[in-house]
Amino acid sequence: HHYQFRVVAVATERLDVPDDASSAAARLTLSFVALEDAGFTALFTNPAS
Repeated sequence: HHYQFRVVAVATERLDVPDDASSAAARLTLSFVALEDAGFTALFTNPAS
């Protein structure tokens, strides 16, 4: 399995995104206020397999 993690630093306390917004709309809004971001992918395999 691949697990992807992303952390975004923003210059605002709240994003103006409706509760029913799509993830694409939230990501677009976030892109306008992001100062920095970082991410990594962790891999997991079941040792019993």
